[in-house]
Amino acid sequence: MAAVNVGNKLCTDPILGCAETVNAIFKMALGAPIGGGSSTMLMLPFLKDTTRFSETTPALALPGDVIISPTGFGNGKLDHGHVGIIAKYGILSNSSADGRLHEVYDIDTWTKYYHGVGGFPVRIFRVL
Repeated sequence: MAAVNVGNKLCTDPILGCAETVNAIFKMALGAPIGGGSSTMLMLPFLKDTTRFSETTPALALPGDVIISPTGFGNGKLDHGHVGIIAKYGILSNSSADGRLHEVYDIDTWTKYYHGVGGFPVRIFRVL
């Protein structure tokens, strides 16, 4: 479902629309959003505290998994975290440049930027 929406705008706030975009994709694909609205900080507890998801590692990530580096857990060098969906060749996420879904990162570049620069954790969750 996410691949069908590449290039589409699925959020109301292009700068901070990643969680809103991921929630919209999950609602289309599974009938319900993950939760947390448009906040990565609020989305994390829904991923951790539900029976719908299980945490995995970057080495075991598969297409469809959610990758999240939530706001509020960084070192202050980046303004906010990010969330996306692992795809076959990279990570699908909202682009702050145009508010549309793009495949910008892969797991290595995501980790280097969000963890290496921003100090955010990199957590991956799989739908059960």
